[in-house]
Amino acid sequence: MDANTAKAVKKVTDVLQLYEDIFKVLDMADFARIVHVGAVVKGILSLAGMMPEDPVMVKLRQLEGKIDKLSRKMTNHFDQLKAFMVEHSFYADVAATASTLTKLMCDTLTHPNHHSVGIFRQACERTPPLQYAYKLISLMEQDSTNPLKKAMAADPLQSKSTFNKWQDIILRVVAEFYALELYVNGLFWNSNMYGPNQLKSRINELQKLMKSWKVNYEKNAYYWPEKAREFIENIQDNNTDIGNQEKCDKLEKAFEDVLSNDSFYILVYNHCGGFDKHSFCYEPSQTILSFRRGQCCVVVYRSKYAKSTSEDNLESIRTDIDRLEANRRFHNCSEDLSREMKEFVSKAGFVGIMRSHLNVAVAYANIVHNRGPGWYRTAGPVFMIAGYE
Repeated sequence: MDANTAKAVKKVTDVLQLYEDIFKVLDMADFARIVHVGAVVKGILSLAGMMPEDPVMVKLRQLEGKIDKLSRKMTNHFDQLKAFMVEHSFYADVAATASTLTKLMCDTLTHPNHHSVGIFRQACERTPPLQYAYKLISLMEQDSTNPLKKAMAADPLQSKSTFNKWQDIILRVVAEFYALELYVNGLFWNSNMYGPNQLKSRINELQKLMKSWKVNYEKNAYYWPEKAREFIENIQDNNTDIGNQEKCDKLEKAFEDVLSNDSFYILVYNHCGGFDKHSFCYEPSQTILSFRRGQCCVVVYRSKYAKSTSEDNLESIRTDIDRLEANRRFHNCSEDLSREMKEFVSKAGFVGIMRSHLNVAVAYANIVHNRGPGWYRTAGPVFMIAGYE
């Protein structure tokens, strides 16, 4: 193998490794290698011919296989985009264009001749990858045409999984056009990198924008309280055949997935009424009470600062709860006792006392502290809990 062939083989091999999962992480430095493959194919056109068993041709066929396999995976992402944004025909156009250009690109890899390259050039002139990528990114900048924001608006708890799913789909789709633009640049534009660099800049801006969206969702509890209450009531109404712990587990899983800086306490216990059975003192804007529904009562408390406060502050709540447990006067349940309890527990935004026989299930979400955003314990005939403000 001569030196030039060895260089060409290495360039294609580097991109082969990249295409193991090219769209998993949008690494601009790695992506730039794709331009070399376009240059390799351009170089083949200047030769009289290249045998199928030539090392470069072998590597190009392997690369075509990787791209084809990944392209079929991308079809699922495009299908989701088209289905979710059915009112915007551009997304269907994007899907068809990406599929066509990728197939024609693969043809130039397996059959690098003037005919296949000419057909690919004509397709790129009709539907330039750079232009489609620009339009796609522009749609992300408008709420009405942004699938991520529309999906988050439709998600009652605005979950991490919904945000991550659509962020991943959008970046993978943009990445496919970026890969095409790099290949086009190496094949037709002498690897001058003008188009790829312009698109790279726009992609960087999009990634920064996505980070700002995430911060916005984390800081602003758009799901609270209306959507959260609706979700809680739905769990109660549609799960009368399971116990308190199972209902609590469902709520814990859902609130653990909320894209928020908040943390949560979740209580599910038997259907009951009266301050002698359960009593709470709380910040109304941070607490949802759903009593006597679906054969149970549910309380969800949202702590705004527990995740960011010190461990000492959370431990101080534990200390105060332990002191209350030692005071037998608090082994009872009344409205007055819950008020006293809130005054006694430092920096509590929520306290509660419930009769232990109510089969209390408790969970916490979106915090690593070993008892959640505060502390709780059973004190003889009652269960007591306090959540950080």
